[in-house]
Amino acid sequence: MIVCVALAVTIERVAYKPLRDAPASPPHHAIGVSFFLEFFGALSFVFSPRFIPYQRPFDVVTWYAKDGIHLVTSAQAPPVGSITSRTSFLIIVLASVPHPGAAPVPGAADEDRKAMRAASFDKPAAR
Repeated sequence: MIVCVALAVTIERVAYKPLRDAPASPPHHAIGVSFFLEFFGALSFVFSPRFIPYQRPFDVVTWYAKDGIHLVTSAQAPPVGSITSRTSFLIIVLASVPHPGAAPVPGAADEDRKAMRAASFDKPAAR
């Protein structure tokens, strides 16, 4: 817990406090900090004997489309001029289709938007 508190205080002082009054967008900074923490924390596992690859929940299958849809076997290369794809791409596309429908409806939370605009315009007055 002490290490996590020290890390949180350091991140707040280094990454967020200097940029608090900057015109840049805070979510971008948060995404950058999360990427840094994720990849920096994974370095000790990736470059050591403790690295454990995970099992995929599905088989990676490659197929090509030329005169129909055909699977690519391990000893075969897809024909020149064909369109290739993998199951992982199909899963990403199918998982991302519902996301635009899950976005908030414009005008649904007017009070929250007014509060956010007031806070971005004048923080002391918004408090």
